[in-house]
Amino acid sequence: MPEINALQQLIIAIDLCFENRLIAPTLALLYSGIDTMAWLGLPDNQEDVRREDFIRWTDCYLLPDSGIGCSALDLYSSRCGIVHSMTGESRVIRRGDARRIFYAWGNHRADDLQQILDRIGQPILAVQVDTLVRAFRIAVDRFVWASEQDTDLNRRVGLRLDKIFMNIQVQAE
Repeated sequence: MPEINALQQLIIAIDLCFENRLIAPTLALLYSGIDTMAWLGLPDNQEDVRREDFIRWTDCYLLPDSGIGCSALDLYSSRCGIVHSMTGESRVIRRGDARRIFYAWGNHRADDLQQILDRIGQPILAVQVDTLVRAFRIAVDRFVWASEQDTDLNRRVGLRLDKIFMNIQVQAE
């Protein structure tokens, strides 16, 4: 079996969680994946992903043509809530700088949920998890393609990929 790195395992884990309707873990892994992808493209002199890096990567690779009706800041604020407390709340949302997100999946449609939220006057966005998972996979492919076209980005990605955890099977003697 070929060796796979932690990023490849993360993508597999997102799919496994989603297929088993483990929505909160799906979202936590997906948001971690966005952080990781943003980290891969950071400038040489920057080691840590910041909010603006998450937003930039999301705006560039995830949101275009995705059908997701929220901003990168809305997703970032939802990421903070999910990753830090497994809630839909974050400091960014409490300050009113981003809108809260409710999620729909499977045969429950985000459009239907959004209509209900609009009727009761809640400033909350409905996002389809299925669409978000699909958009992430497309975004990863877009990023890989972009790194193949841009020699500097490709070099930075290569250096950072070498740091990602790798499972290596060692045979006992």
